[in-house]
Amino acid sequence: MNTIRRVPEKINSGLNENINNGVISKVVNEIEPQRKSTVWIVHNILETTELDLIIDKVSSCSKVINLIVEPLNHLEALEKYKLDHPKLEIIFFNKAIEQAKIIDAKIDPNYYLGWQPILTENLNTDQINHLSEVYHELTPLMNRKAMSKITRNRVSSDFIKNALVNAVFTNSLNSFANYKYLHKDKPVVIISTGPSLNKQLSTLQKYKDFFITISVDASVKILHEAGIIPDYIVTLDPGKRPYWGTNELDEKSTVFLDLGSCPDLAWTSTKNYVITDGHPDVTNFINSLGTDIPFLNTGGSVSTRAFNIALHLGCNPIVMIGQDLGWTEGKHHAEGYVSQYTQESLDARHANGFEIEGYYGGTVRTEKQLMVYKTWFEEKITTQPETIVINSTEGGALIKGAANIPFITVCEEISKYPILKDTIPTRPWAIDIEYVSNLQNSLVKLNSELVDLKNNIIQVIDKINKNTKTKRSNERILTSIDKLNKILVSSSQNVKIIIEMMEQSEIASQLQQIHATEFDQEIVKILSGYLNLYNATLSGIDSAAAFVDKIIKLHREIIDRQKLTFDLLYQFNLNKWNADGSKNKSY
Repeated sequence: MNTIRRVPEKINSGLNENINNGVISKVVNEIEPQRKSTVWIVHNILETTELDLIIDKVSSCSKVINLIVEPLNHLEALEKYKLDHPKLEIIFFNKAIEQAKIIDAKIDPNYYLGWQPILTENLNTDQINHLSEVYHELTPLMNRKAMSKITRNRVSSDFIKNALVNAVFTNSLNSFANYKYLHKDKPVVIISTGPSLNKQLSTLQKYKDFFITISVDASVKILHEAGIIPDYIVTLDPGKRPYWGTNELDEKSTVFLDLGSCPDLAWTSTKNYVITDGHPDVTNFINSLGTDIPFLNTGGSVSTRAFNIALHLGCNPIVMIGQDLGWTEGKHHAEGYVSQYTQESLDARHANGFEIEGYYGGTVRTEKQLMVYKTWFEEKITTQPETIVINSTEGGALIKGAANIPFITVCEEISKYPILKDTIPTRPWAIDIEYVSNLQNSLVKLNSELVDLKNNIIQVIDKINKNTKTKRSNERILTSIDKLNKILVSSSQNVKIIIEMMEQSEIASQLQQIHATEFDQEIVKILSGYLNLYNATLSGIDSAAAFVDKIIKLHREIIDRQKLTFDLLYQFNLNKWNADGSKNKSY
C-alpha cells in the first residue's frame, strides 16, 4: 500500500483487456439509468473510455464519484477529463476517513435521493481492505445525514411553531454566556434514562453532592422519587408531553430550555430558564424578530445536548450513567420512565435493530437512531482530549474513547476530593410586557411580507396556467419565473425560513424534481415542476400566516392580562397534549 503505482502514459491502454475481462460491462450493467438523482460510486476507474460509458449510462440528474483506492501518480489525464464532465467527481487516494468525509460532502440530500456503490472484481486485497475502511467511516456519516434530513422534514414545522409559542421566554434574565466555565474542572454526572440507570440510583443518592448533576428531562421524575434534585435539567424534544406537572420543578434546578421544546413542557415551569436553540434556521428566524438567543448544537438527542452543556460549563471529568444506547437485558428504558412510545412501536424498533459491541464485551441490540448518537459521542470525545469522559452506565453499548469504570469506583475516588459547589447564578424568569409588545410588532410586519409574497406567487401561477392552455411564448413565462425566483431569493431571511420550514418536505421534494427535469431540458416538465413548487410555497405561506396570526393574538392576550399562564395554551389551541394525556389532534 505504501508504493506509488505509476499509471501508464496511455491511460486507455488497458481498456480492451478490461472489456475482455468483463470489468467495464459489469460496472455499466450495474447502473440503472431510470434511477433519478442518484450518486453512483465506482472505484479505481482509470480509463477515460470506461468513464464515458459510465457517465452516458447514468441519468442526466445523477452524479458519478470515482473513488481511487490506491496511491497513484500521473493522473493528469483524469483531472483534465473531469473538467469537461460536470457529472463526475474524482476523489484521489487519502486516508479512509478523509475520503469518507469528502464523499459525504459531495452528496447533497436536497438534490440526491440516494447513493449506490458499484463493486468490481479487479481489486486486490489491499484495495478491498481500504475500501472497507472507507465505507465503514462513510456509513455513519450518511446515516446521520439521512436521519438529519428525515428529522428536518418531519419536525421542522414543529420546531418553528414551538419557537414562536415559546418566544415570550426569550427575554431570559439568564444569559447562556454567563455559564461558560462556571464549573471549570468540577466533576459532572449526566443522568439519562437507559435501563441501567436504576442500579446506580442508590450510589448517586449517596454521592450526589460530590458532582454537578445534569439530568435529561425524562430522568427528573425517577430522580425525584429517589430524593435527588438535579442542578440542571435539559429539554429538547418538540413533541413530548411534560414529565412533570405545572410548577412542580424544584427551585434548586436550572432548566436549559431549548426554544423548540414542546410548549406544554416549556409553559409548565417558568422558574429558572436558560434559553438556547438547537436548530440553526430557527435560531436565525427568532433572532431576526429582535431576540438574542444563542445557537447550541444538539447532537440529535437530549443526552448529546447535555454533554455539550457539560463542556460549556467546563466540567471535567464527565461521567455518564443511564447512557445505554441500546436494549440492556431486553429493556428499552429505566423502570419509572414515563414512556411516550407505544409497545407496538418499541417492539418494531427492536425487531428492526441489530447487534453491536456491548459495554462488557459480547453484543447488545441497538437501532440506527441510537447508533447515530453513539457515533456522535465517539467523535466528540476525540475532539476533547483534555476532558476525561467516563462511561459508568455498566450496561448497553460500548462507547469507544470513554473509560469504562464502575460508578461506585468513580464515586469513591471523587469523594476523596470533595468539591465546593459553585453558586449557580440563575434568576427566576419574569415576564416583560414591553418585550412581548416588540415581538408582536415584528410578527405583524412578517405577516405583511407574507401577504405581499403570496400575491406575487399567485400572479406567476396564473401565467403558467395560461401558458399551458394557450401555448404562449415559453421565453416570456420563463422570464416571469426568473423574476419571481429573484423575489423569493431576495425575500427577508425570516420569510424564507418560515415558509420552507412549514412545508419542508414538500418543497424539498419539488426542488429535487426540478433538479431532475432541468437536466432533461423539457420545458413542459420544468413548468410543471415550478408550478408544484410555487403551490407548495403558497401552502407554506398560508400555514405560516395563519400560525403567526394566532401568536399575535396570544401576545395581545398576554399584554392585556399583564401575565402569562398555562391556560393560554388551551385558549389558543396551542397545547399539543390534553389534560388527560391524550394528543390534541386539532393542534
